[in-house]
Amino acid sequence: MRIHPSAAASMLRGDDRNNVNSLKLDDTIQQLAANAFSGNKMLMEVSLPQMLKVIGPEAFLNCSLLSKVRIPMTCKKIGVRAFLGCCSLQDVFLPVGLTCIREETFSRCSKLKTMAVPWAVTVIEHGAFSYCTALLSIELPKGLKKIESRAFAHCEQLKNIEIPKSVNRLGDHAFAHCERSLELRFGVNIEALDRRFDDLPLHKVCYYQAHYTTAAKQKQLEKAIRMDGPAGRRKRGGGVFSLCQKADALPIHEYDLDNLDTGDFFYAGGCFVDSFGMTPLHILVLSARPCMSICETVLAHYPSNVTTQDNHGNTPIDYACMVNVPIPMIDGLLRTLQQQLSVFSEEEQRRLKCFVYIANKYDSMDLLLYLTSRYFHARIKALGLDQWKQHVVNEIEIIATLPHATLREGHLERIDDCLRQFEQKEALSLLELALWKARMQSEYRRRLPGPSWRRTCQIQSGAEIVIPLILSYLVVVDEEHDHYHH
Repeated sequence: MRIHPSAAASMLRGDDRNNVNSLKLDDTIQQLAANAFSGNKMLMEVSLPQMLKVIGPEAFLNCSLLSKVRIPMTCKKIGVRAFLGCCSLQDVFLPVGLTCIREETFSRCSKLKTMAVPWAVTVIEHGAFSYCTALLSIELPKGLKKIESRAFAHCEQLKNIEIPKSVNRLGDHAFAHCERSLELRFGVNIEALDRRFDDLPLHKVCYYQAHYTTAAKQKQLEKAIRMDGPAGRRKRGGGVFSLCQKADALPIHEYDLDNLDTGDFFYAGGCFVDSFGMTPLHILVLSARPCMSICETVLAHYPSNVTTQDNHGNTPIDYACMVNVPIPMIDGLLRTLQQQLSVFSEEEQRRLKCFVYIANKYDSMDLLLYLTSRYFHARIKALGLDQWKQHVVNEIEIIATLPHATLREGHLERIDDCLRQFEQKEALSLLELALWKARMQSEYRRRLPGPSWRRTCQIQSGAEIVIPLILSYLVVVDEEHDHYHH
């Protein structure tokens, strides 16, 4: 629906606004009024004007089905509680000119998983991201000055954050109900978050890469890699310890990566882990805008990152499944995993199954469908009948229509059961044919004339007696196999 300026004003005031589910506003509109679409329970998608400068207070308040918003670069101001209660909102791209995240702007956006706060933002006001219960990663800008009270209260899933050293005010209960979670999961204290990447410039590049152009971030990454030292898992950052080649050198975090002299550096930390137990690859996949070229470079230089578990026991691929990274990125991660595993066939299936269930739990639908097809691919390909193959493919496509993780998990189990039945039927058919063929070969010289000879051999082969016993045996073995892996 495309709205012209004259029609937009009347629509925003009328009751018709609550019946709109997809909306494209005219590019000449420069301001959305307060409460423009507040309470719209139907709006799922909105394309904002390219000339938009202001989003008024509570403009999208409680738009419970709104899932994605791309705010144009021209926007300089977003009003208080503009997206409060948008409980389906998963993807938000904020304009670079924004200087303040206002009070409760994204509060109760319970499906928001990642956020890159723009470089120019200096203040995050009261409750700006409070009750974002699915928020896994927040990338704060280096120039941030103030984090006001309860800004990140009840963000209990938060796993990736650094507080910039520029912050001079941390409001009361800014991380209420996050502090205990971070301590239990990672053994990290909130007060130490401003030292998380001390002496770990490669981690820092990966954390802040969303704020740079592709060329700039690649340049910083290459500089950081050139200064790297011996491989191996080492824990650094957060004031843990430092390794220096020069006794009189400054700590690495005091250097400016833009004016890097590699002779002054010690280790980029590509094979180190920070105080969260994370490698650079963990941090990169958790980014709100992960860069494929950066990922490829990190994987090429530090392939062991892909199997490293952080303090909470998660690998980079686990996090990739949680935040629904692009499919080319998950492909690169899985290829590197294959190279790192010595026995891949069985381990691949075990890990792929884990990744499928992680993607399902975190509603990462694109990855769920892709990983499910990949997990079942070899088994589907091995089926002899095309109608069996098509049946399983159709069942996989149904997953996208199921709204809840519990329903999807049950359907995944039914697909597994369906494949198992097809596989058992094929195995039994091959076994019966083998027994029949062996009997025919042994009786060939003594065969009786007439068409009944083949049927007689089938009966005498014992297939009709053996097959039922084999079937029950296969079922028992398969159940034991599943129990072992669970």
